[in-house]
Amino acid sequence: MNNICKLLFLFFIINLDISCDSYKNNEIKPVKIIVLGSSTAAGVGPTNLSKAWVNQYRAYIRNQNKDNEVINLAVSGYTTYHIMPTYYIPALGCPTPDSLHNITKALSYNPDAIIVNMPTNDIAKGYSLTSIMANYRKILSEASKKNVPVWITTPQPRNFNENLRLILIQVKDSTTENFQGYSIDFWTGLANQNGTINSSFNCGDDVHLNDAGHDILNERVVKCNIISIIHNKSY
Repeated sequence: MNNICKLLFLFFIINLDISCDSYKNNEIKPVKIIVLGSSTAAGVGPTNLSKAWVNQYRAYIRNQNKDNEVINLAVSGYTTYHIMPTYYIPALGCPTPDSLHNITKALSYNPDAIIVNMPTNDIAKGYSLTSIMANYRKILSEASKKNVPVWITTPQPRNFNENLRLILIQVKDSTTENFQGYSIDFWTGLANQNGTINSSFNCGDDVHLNDAGHDILNERVVKCNIISIIHNKSY
């Protein structure tokens, strides 16, 4: 009887080890997330860089697993044209891709996911809704070749003139409609009805968000449950 008990106990321990290994491999596997963006993602607006949404999100996912990574390729002033594939030839007058901070570079890290945060610079430069959406689709197409999911943030409010704010709202609506399930709402609650920045979240330059604004951006990214989606391969 003792021998039977010993065998049963051994069987239990072996299966427990297998179960734990499976949990480690499938649930606790470190993830790598790349951020492409401009000044907001680069950390402009908050009182210090630790308050920026990308750095808050990095701290959040590292708290889940110390080996989780967020690699930030954002550069202030950049547009969707800067992050296009390296081989892309833009229309006359549009920026050429930056091979150190674009989708091609992002994919070279073999990431598990990519977040694109391009709030308002395209609109400030006069690029059309059609061109912005086409650039996003090109970025998604490149990522899909490597089976890498991409989340695209909506624009953020900005104290533009009325005409530019109308375009800003159109881009916000199109981003939500075209990338359902993979768009991140960086607008609701931060914007006034006319597309300007709610004064509670204006860092003072009428362009960028303050600490409280970045707290909300981070909360919106966390709410997407990107890590769970990666682990469950539900994309």
